[in-house]
Amino acid sequence: MAILLWVAVILGLIVGVWPRAPVPRPALTAGACLAGLAGLTALSMTWASDDGRAFTEIVRVLTYLGLFVAVVLASGSGRPRPWLLGLAFGLTMVAALALGSRLEPSILPTSEVAETIREPEALASFPLGYWNAVAACAAMAIVLLGWLAASARSRWTRSIAAGLIPIPALDIFLTSSRGGLAALAAGVVVMVAIGPRRLTVAGGLGLGMLGAAVLVTRAATSPSFLAGADTAAARQEGHILLALTVLTVAVVAVLRLLSDSRLQGARLAARPSRGARRAAVAVAAVAAILAIIAASPAEWLSGFAAPSQAPSGGAELATSRLASSTGNGRFQYWEAGLSAFASRPLTGIGAGGYEAWWGEHGSLPATVRDAHSLFVETLAELGPLGLLLILAFLAIVAVTAIRTHRGGTDRAALGAALAVVAVGGVAAAQDWMWEIPAVFGPVIVGAALLTGPAFNPRAAGGRSRFGVGVATLLVGWVAILGGIAGILTELKLNASRDAVDRGDLAGAAQDAREAGALQPWAAAPYLQVAQIQQLRGDLPGAEQAMAEAIARAPDDWRVWFVAASLDAGTGDVQGALDATKRANRLRPTVPYAGDAGRSGR
Repeated sequence: MAILLWVAVILGLIVGVWPRAPVPRPALTAGACLAGLAGLTALSMTWASDDGRAFTEIVRVLTYLGLFVAVVLASGSGRPRPWLLGLAFGLTMVAALALGSRLEPSILPTSEVAETIREPEALASFPLGYWNAVAACAAMAIVLLGWLAASARSRWTRSIAAGLIPIPALDIFLTSSRGGLAALAAGVVVMVAIGPRRLTVAGGLGLGMLGAAVLVTRAATSPSFLAGADTAAARQEGHILLALTVLTVAVVAVLRLLSDSRLQGARLAARPSRGARRAAVAVAAVAAILAIIAASPAEWLSGFAAPSQAPSGGAELATSRLASSTGNGRFQYWEAGLSAFASRPLTGIGAGGYEAWWGEHGSLPATVRDAHSLFVETLAELGPLGLLLILAFLAIVAVTAIRTHRGGTDRAALGAALAVVAVGGVAAAQDWMWEIPAVFGPVIVGAALLTGPAFNPRAAGGRSRFGVGVATLLVGWVAILGGIAGILTELKLNASRDAVDRGDLAGAAQDAREAGALQPWAAAPYLQVAQIQQLRGDLPGAEQAMAEAIARAPDDWRVWFVAASLDAGTGDVQGALDATKRANRLRPTVPYAGDAGRSGR
């Protein structure tokens, strides 16, 4: 992605194919925040415990920056709708594939992530590999379909959009994702609050969610299907639910078509007075307070902080997970992230360092790579400055959208774009969506539209377009070179592993050394060389490569696990014992041998 996006940006700038719209200052400022985040991530390699993982994070940020720049340059003045239509189509296709993989698993493949981290296979996770990611994409699809159901120029398009809403809504139920529901609620609130014609939006969404209620009711009464069992009963229930889904989509679309003139003409009878609006806000605030009290927040927080409990599975899986207050380990993940920040409150522990920190300090028997929160993980790894850059990026987007809303632009499209950002932001706040481009990519697209010329055709540009262009080209070349280095390194490591399988140890060692030449800061190539040299009987060479790997990732328990094996092979009993103790110290909750316990992202 980084290579393709930045090649497109650079070629577009050189050839001059991008629309010649001035880049508004909000887009320059938001892009500068992402560029600053990439620079800070690169700087953290000087204190990170694993430079290879830090480099991966640099490429990730540069990828999002490339997407942001490409959309800003390519969107053109006053043309956000084609981009939102593309997002709506793509996200709806993801939702349809996810639902199809559950209804007809013999036709579409199911995800292997459920088996990998030992969660029930009944959760819908194809094609993204993670059910919460599917739920977040489904939530984005719902808000965009709700926008289309109210604002598409053709009544047929409005009707089809409303009819498709039950598909992603059923996905959210089948993922049992409370985070997806929270993200959906945030997106709907933002879209209704920012966009015009609230009754029309509510009408289209209401018809779609009414159809979704029918499908959810049927799914909830299909125990074999919900259990994910490969039985005749489960397949039969899946066939019935598929037929009902097709029928429901058609019925909702027809109802929206028949009510089109009435919904499109729906207006509030009169604008409420200022006093009436204040009274409504007061009533809503009181109702919210009462709802919080009724929900027993202390009890909820206690359940959220409790260690994860294995879900019951079967027909109770979806409903029990949605109604549960448990955080599935998030309290512990966030607690570890905050303790990592406390250990280095100025700089953080370095990009990509959370996994090693959790391995040594985590409180649950689980392998966890990410903190399950963009904000907690950024604070832990990059300190207050990193968190400030992320928050500033999102704040610029929100403030620009509010100001643009007051300027009388396409408020419906603006509300939809901001709703996509809200859905992705809420999802990233409680899970590792930053690491899943299918989820956070639409957030970047929405941010680029809201701050760029798409919604700000008459906005003033920066003072020095030449300087910005030169900086963009330089960053683009760095991103391209970084992406190429990452791809070639992985190809070389894969070739080395294949050579080991063929018995070509000399070729395997050469491929691993070439991978190390591409990324001399990464531990993985040296670790590969050490293991190959051990197989070849070259113990001095293996020890030298092992020392290089340890120097680059001293807090990775895997490195010490291999070191223990190498020392045992050379007869260095004390060295093997010391390396074993170090590996266990870096991963005390899960023994390094056997990889016991629940494994998760």
